[in-house]
Amino acid sequence: MLGNLTRVAERHFVSQPNITIAIKKLETELGVTLFDRKKNKLVLTEEGMFFLQKIEPILIALKNSVAEMKDYRNENGGIVTLGIPPMISLFLFSPLFKHFREIYPEMELSLVEEGTFGLHDKLSAGELDLAIVIINDCPKELVTVPLMTQQHVVCMSDKHPLAKKDSIDWEDLQYEPLILMKKDSWHRKTIIEECTKRGIHTHIFLSSNR
Repeated sequence: MLGNLTRVAERHFVSQPNITIAIKKLETELGVTLFDRKKNKLVLTEEGMFFLQKIEPILIALKNSVAEMKDYRNENGGIVTLGIPPMISLFLFSPLFKHFREIYPEMELSLVEEGTFGLHDKLSAGELDLAIVIINDCPKELVTVPLMTQQHVVCMSDKHPLAKKDSIDWEDLQYEPLILMKKDSWHRKTIIEECTKRGIHTHIFLSSNR
């Protein structure tokens, strides 16, 4: 339970409407209800508990990584440059920044939003200290800490003909207008590669950062 929204807002130095808007945006992005609203209190739903379990390893891994970096940085200052894809940043940045500030108030967190492949290049070039990325295989020059696994799903209107199916095949995507991430994203590259393997034409209707 988050408890009283007003107290939560005061504790994190933000306005209550901003918290409400952020929660609604996150729920819209995920397509689930994360909290039950009871008067002025928020209680995690079953989906909310599941989501919390998924992002906790990311927060813990970030905390551990920053702690290791702090060993060779100035105790009273310094900058940690973190790369993160826009989709992940959408739901992760607020809790990440909060925990970072609580543990390392004297350090600055510099956030770089970019697709997975762009972040790979920046890590290899030494432009980032660490990055949260989505990958199958990691370049040999980089060290990885697995945080979670994920599954591709297709989102559509409940009125779409494919919505009646319990599951769909890659071939079902033939000529369907698709909304995908931009070209430097792992999701887009993987989906196009899988379709190409099967001789499936992909009709990309819209490319988005989120």
